[in-house]
Amino acid sequence: MSLIILTKSPAFDAFSPETYKKLIRKVFKKNRGPQAVTASVMRGLEAVNYKYKINPNIREIEPTDTIWVNESVEALRWAINFKQENKGARLIAGPNLVVTPDDNDGIIFNENIDIILQPSLWTKKLYETYSNENASKIHIWPAGVVDPYEKNTAPKKENFMIVYQKNAPQEIFETIIRTLNERSIPFLVIKYGSFKHENFLSLLNKACGMIYLSSSESQGLALQEAWMRDVPTLVWDRGFWIHKGIKFEHELISSPYLTSDTGIGFKGKEDAAQKLDLFMEKLHDFKARTYCVENLSDKVTTAKYIDIIRS
Repeated sequence: MSLIILTKSPAFDAFSPETYKKLIRKVFKKNRGPQAVTASVMRGLEAVNYKYKINPNIREIEPTDTIWVNESVEALRWAINFKQENKGARLIAGPNLVVTPDDNDGIIFNENIDIILQPSLWTKKLYETYSNENASKIHIWPAGVVDPYEKNTAPKKENFMIVYQKNAPQEIFETIIRTLNERSIPFLVIKYGSFKHENFLSLLNKACGMIYLSSSESQGLALQEAWMRDVPTLVWDRGFWIHKGIKFEHELISSPYLTSDTGIGFKGKEDAAQKLDLFMEKLHDFKARTYCVENLSDKVTTAKYIDIIRS
């Protein structure tokens, strides 16, 4: 029995939409989200010498194998058919396959799927609103991030903040910028989709804090990368998620793993200045890196992953 990781269907189709999307990502070097999650698991499995096969030939997949599909709905369809033909196979799906359970004809709730991975409490709760009878299948599992300082000395921090503008309303962004200027706090603005990932990591090595402006995050890998580099975060969190007319309310929508060790949240224009002042006052008291090493490193999250797929 082996762990099989499928990021594409073994029945390769050169003309499928997913093949085209993968080619575009490769050309433009877009390797985030689902790909980062898969990479985290592979790093963790290798660290503990746990054997796996990634995208093997169809003939190498045995009826008793455990199959994990994370990046490809086409691969999930193939795996479902494989399990229907081979009842001994075990099928794990997620966390990065569909946005809502209604997507792709409701495939994520297919009866042949044994375990559905969701990256955070709020996404699990969201899925349960669609089908409570599938709740027992859903397990919360966040991916880990690389520890860049595990074998190296952490660089000295500089006196500036990162303002990470993903998709917050302009009024929220302008409020933060105005407040920083009024307090003479040095900062750099980076906007989602307009910077290279390695440049972001380089800035995190130097920054003393980050203000994160995103309407929602299923997990928040960019936040984890900040915490791992000992960068605490002030996070805008409006407390709800909207998608195709669906509104779901929950705490920590924009930062599911924000804690008192990693930073502070604020709701909007009204409390932005107050929470920024509190954040700056506590800036050197946070324990962001310690929290991330203990809870969200590759090794720790992969150990949880192994426990789940063995359950």
